[in-house]
Amino acid sequence: MIHEIPPTRQSITPLRKTRRLPGLITAGVAAMAGAIAFFSHHSTSTKKDEILQEIQGATTLDPSETFDTLRDVIRTGGCAATRDAAIAWLDRQVREQKPLGIQCEALLMAMLEHGGHSSWQSGFRQHIYNSACNALRVRPTDGGTTLALQLLRNATTDPDRTIRLYALQHIDSMRLASQIKEPINAEIHVTLEQIAASSDSEVSGTALVLLTQWGVTSTEESSNPVRELAETVAADRKRPVDVRVTALHATGPVGLKLSRLLAADVSEPIILRKAAIARIGRLGDSEDLEILDNMRSENSRIEQAARPALIALRARIASPDSPRPVPYPLTSSYTTP
Repeated sequence: MIHEIPPTRQSITPLRKTRRLPGLITAGVAAMAGAIAFFSHHSTSTKKDEILQEIQGATTLDPSETFDTLRDVIRTGGCAATRDAAIAWLDRQVREQKPLGIQCEALLMAMLEHGGHSSWQSGFRQHIYNSACNALRVRPTDGGTTLALQLLRNATTDPDRTIRLYALQHIDSMRLASQIKEPINAEIHVTLEQIAASSDSEVSGTALVLLTQWGVTSTEESSNPVRELAETVAADRKRPVDVRVTALHATGPVGLKLSRLLAADVSEPIILRKAAIARIGRLGDSEDLEILDNMRSENSRIEQAARPALIALRARIASPDSPRPVPYPLTSSYTTP
């Protein structure tokens, strides 16, 4: 923030009309010219630069990384410097694991609820939202119930897709930290199912991934309703391809039959077929070896998926007692076209 030096409070006496005025002006101009000439003659350019830097340093102050700065940014919108300072203060609270206090927590919760200042661009709003959620999760005053419910509202109603994704990720982080208790645990689970089942939701794939990890103790539960929902989404041609890919990886063993169908269907997007082929390599049996081998000659992109799938399947058949692969993560090379 630039702090301007206020003008002096000394009164300025206007020049009186007098016959000596031209002479006074001429003398003043001459004196100024002499001073400039003296400065130029006796000072090097380096010295000039040093003096200018001192002047600029006296009028430019870095904003403090304090709660007061954060509060000012949330209430007024702030400027570039104060916004950076506000986020830096929040991030420091997280690094040092400091509780925010009732006043700060209430301010941040209000920001999450109302969306922040109207002057904020989407990039800064996403940044401060994420930093605020990280800070609020350090030591919430009520154990996390209020925060979890607010994140749930953000995940379903915020107009910014990135904010909705952040909300889901913070909900999952709270789950892993055992900060989500009953009865809101069940409420969140139901809401995630609604997000995953929504055909127009841009974050339905992420919701599906979270659901497969939410209270599921066995990856072999073929009747798991969440995995059945994922299978329905993966087979739905009206869904975006990236959502279908994520859903297919979330099906677990239930999706093996669907994976075989999708892998062989040349009318399906290649990226989805590649994901299906990868699933066959992880979950298939000896009957799939010939199918995968034949796919290698279809085209180069399908071959890129079929070859490692064959290697993985042969290894599993050779060592049937080996552990199953880890569940599909949020991002994977299989989603690359």
